Amino acid sequence: MSQFRNYRDKNSKRSTGAARQCTTAHRDMFTHCDAGVLYEVPFECGKRYIGQTGRCVNDRLREHRYNVGRAQRDPSGSYGTLASHSVSCCEPDFNRTRILARGVHDTQYRRWVERDAIEDCGLRCVNNYKTSSGTSTTYADEDESFISSFGMLTLGNCGTRCISYF
Repeated sequence: MSQFRNYRDKNSKRSTGAARQCTTAHRDMFTHCDAGVLYEVPFECGKRYIGQTGRCVNDRLREHRYNVGRAQRDPSGSYGTLASHSVSCCEPDFNRTRILARGVHDTQYRRWVERDAIEDCGLRCVNNYKTSSGTSTTYADEDESFISSFGMLTLGNCGTRCISYF
């Protein structure tokens, strides 16, 4: 995953300016404060979750932790891929979160980098087919013509036909 450290948003107005400073006094700090990042949260089983945020990564991790708690109290709800994996398999280790790319402040570019990282991670990534951030998702045969109107059809790492939103 070290190749993602080299990604920089050369088109972003903020990429050449001073780094964003975190103004939040965090009660729980999981990792160094940084905004515009791609991050990886490991699980006890060896799998990982890859995500991106334009806000402070600690704020986003706190939200993930909150959703994990909600999912454990109500497994029938929908609280995201990270929370679902924690209910069905094992706990995430938020304190071992790694930053894969920094300084990626343009939202669309950050989503592209996230999608690339998830695809490279393959089946080790619990969110290999997530849709909330514009990455790929699997689909049924009967949905092909409808879904293909939204993006480019691709072949996923598992061999399943997928749609890419970029």
